[in-house]
Amino acid sequence: MKILKTELITLWDVMCPKCKSEILNKNGKYRNRQRFICLDCGFSFTTYSKSVLDSTKLNEEQWVKIISGIIRNDTLQTISKNTGISLISISKIRRKIFNAIYPLSKFDKIVSKFYYDPFDSSTIFIPDQKEGYIYYYQYNQSSVIAFIKYRDEIYLSKSYLTKDFNLFMSCVNYPKLQFISHKDTDDEIATQYIENLLYFLKSYRGIKKELLSQYCNFYDYKERLSTEDFSTMIIKQISSHKKKND
Repeated sequence: MKILKTELITLWDVMCPKCKSEILNKNGKYRNRQRFICLDCGFSFTTYSKSVLDSTKLNEEQWVKIISGIIRNDTLQTISKNTGISLISISKIRRKIFNAIYPLSKFDKIVSKFYYDPFDSSTIFIPDQKEGYIYYYQYNQSSVIAFIKYRDEIYLSKSYLTKDFNLFMSCVNYPKLQFISHKDTDDEIATQYIENLLYFLKSYRGIKKELLSQYCNFYDYKERLSTEDFSTMIIKQISSHKKKND
């Protein structure tokens, strides 16, 4: 897998990533990469700008090894040894990846389809709408993991504080949602899902409760996508975050 197919070095192959202008000049080099300056907006950049390789000392090969290792669920020590990068840096990159893909979670969108508010005309209650099922597992005293069917044999999950989940279950705005403890379901696929998710989570030490949903979301994508497709998505999301923060 390659993050960028090639580094562009000629003016006619490049456009400004900020304003899309093609009126450019070469502007020296940065870390042995050809630098350009836009004559319209003044933005200075290389062809790595706005990508996952921007503002980092890591090269493309190291990024690929890190992302692949994280998807395989390798330990930080293993990834550090394979890349020659410190444990602290690998840990920060893993948090960055989990944070970057979390906005793509579809859990809330699925749940919202069952929302009904009699005082809000934008929500339409359909009496014969099929019922939905949210299964839940008491992960620890303060956190609950809820999971819902996304497609056939595919579930998505999210964590809640126990008090927040209790309020969710008692909310009258979800008349077509049933809440079922994992211990009370006869759905073998749902049971297998939560067992596999818990096995995945056990490989991480001391997950903070406010980050548990990110780990669940990462697991869901890891199971649904191939390593190459997931890697591509991660690179795209991290690059997208860079653009939003500029």
